[in-house]
Amino acid sequence: MNLSPLPIQKFFDNNGRPLVGGLLFTYEAGTSTKIATYIDSSGATPNTNPVVLNFRGECRLWIDPTLAYKFVLSPADDTDPPTDPIWSVDDITAGPAQQDNAADDTGSVNNVQLSIPQISSPIAFTRIVFKAANTNTGPMTVSVNGGTAKALTWQNIGAFSGGEVQAGGIYEAIYDGAQWQLQGPTLQPPQQLAPAEVAAGLDVTDIVDWSYQCGFVDRYGKNSVPGTTNMTAAVQLAVNVCKTDRIPVRFLASTYLITDTILLYRGSVLQGKTANQLFASFGVQPKGTDIEFAPTSLKSLFAFQSGSAFVLHVSISGMYLHGSGGTNCLYGIDLDWVIYGNFHDLSIDGFRHGLRVYHSIQNLFTNIFTTGTVSALLYAGGSSTTDSWYSCTFFGSPIGVRLDDSNINIRFVTCNFEQLDNYGIDISRECQSIGAVACYSEDVPFTANANGAMFRVGYTGSSTLVENALIIEGGVFQGRNAGTIGNMIDTDNCNGIIAGGFNVSRYTRVVRATTNTRARSLFFTGCKGISYTGFSADATTDGKFTGIYPNATLDTSGADMSARFGSIDARSTITSENGDVISRFVLGVFDGISTPATVANRAQIYVDSADGSLKVKFGNGNVHLIATNP
Repeated sequence: MNLSPLPIQKFFDNNGRPLVGGLLFTYEAGTSTKIATYIDSSGATPNTNPVVLNFRGECRLWIDPTLAYKFVLSPADDTDPPTDPIWSVDDITAGPAQQDNAADDTGSVNNVQLSIPQISSPIAFTRIVFKAANTNTGPMTVSVNGGTAKALTWQNIGAFSGGEVQAGGIYEAIYDGAQWQLQGPTLQPPQQLAPAEVAAGLDVTDIVDWSYQCGFVDRYGKNSVPGTTNMTAAVQLAVNVCKTDRIPVRFLASTYLITDTILLYRGSVLQGKTANQLFASFGVQPKGTDIEFAPTSLKSLFAFQSGSAFVLHVSISGMYLHGSGGTNCLYGIDLDWVIYGNFHDLSIDGFRHGLRVYHSIQNLFTNIFTTGTVSALLYAGGSSTTDSWYSCTFFGSPIGVRLDDSNINIRFVTCNFEQLDNYGIDISRECQSIGAVACYSEDVPFTANANGAMFRVGYTGSSTLVENALIIEGGVFQGRNAGTIGNMIDTDNCNGIIAGGFNVSRYTRVVRATTNTRARSLFFTGCKGISYTGFSADATTDGKFTGIYPNATLDTSGADMSARFGSIDARSTITSENGDVISRFVLGVFDGISTPATVANRAQIYVDSADGSLKVKFGNGNVHLIATNP
């Protein structure tokens, strides 16, 4: 019960004198239904109704704080019900005592049950304070003294979704006549789980540092000694929390030790704190997010869980990924069935393969530095399609990029290939339209491998050949700094290469082809170069070309860049008797060519540098004079 405005109520008659023996009738507000008042705060003993005033016109008057009253004051000689009242006042209430309307919650999840005897039925502005027994997982209700459960909302904004009320937290709510409105945590509020954390099944004991927001790895694990404290569980927990709501998993500019594979899912986005390629080099120690991966058995660091279904809306960025577990480090990132992903600002080393890609579509890779003890990048096939690599570096590996099985239209744009022991890009015979646009290479091959090459085509794979395996558009390709060796392009089982506009140097030859390469399938649209021994390996290789390209032996004794070309120029057209339009051409032959080597099944027209005569050399080695220079 609550005390009425004065401890002892006193009433007066119309002349201002104490209303001795007066009658105070108490009714339910707005009605003529009598309701009780009480002689003390216990509410155990009700007053008479009407209350009879003493010789001073006084009475003890305690009212129910949950009810609204109507008081009617009458003289001592009035009837019941009164017919000659002095006054009548309706809607009299006493505010509830907040310190009394408090109880422990004894209900179930999402359903608060309170026992507060002094509240018989809540009315507008009734206040309660409760200690929650459970963390909510969705919309909530409150029931007082077993009464009808009423919705609990946040300031009438809407129903809860989960995590707004935490087990053990103390909360205040006010009844608005239809539902309870939560006023906010009170009396030492607990930290609250984010909805994504509730959905992932976390409770407050899973949070290590509340100062970090949902998604930060350091919220779920204390990185006490960076690089030594094992953060595997904390990273995986952050991934599990964030995957559904597409919340980024965020890393600080610190070192994180991971010892087992981190499983990633559709919607996984990992963000570190660096925008640079390359590890510590040139005396500079990088600052940013450094992941040290030290598994005790053969593992990959980040692996997407596909189940042979496409994985999309994924990204990894801003990290140094370092395999420090020796031969146990398989792939830095294993992209299985990943499509339309975005990967950028990464440096990867210490793995067998920096990245592995399988069955991918239209992923974007930008500003990535990667190495590997087997290859810097492995495309494992599965008809991976239209991935693009921009401004990436493939460094310090036996093979820069290895494309196994079927891969289609994978493009490398302004990428750098450097210090690769054997091959820059190794392309299987099943691949189609692998593109290199304005790329640069140096020290490829890095070792003294006579069979090394920047582009190696058709030596691996087993299925039927496809057309147009490789497209080279511009770029600069340089062989071994320690001495000229190997080939810029080396083809075996190959049905097509289109290349042009590039600069080449420090190779024994620009192109080598085997008998397995289809004749006239290597199409060139011009190139420049110095310090290579010859354009092709031999007459057999030379027979695989078409287009415009330098002669087989380029003078490398000086800086003469004049390759010997012929030209066919259309000058006019004529119409034949049957109506066909035929172009008239002029064949241009550069003056001063030494007698070329014999090529079977080919006639070669040239101007002999010895006597200036126009001659033809047939495939059997015979030379015939066409015209002399007068």
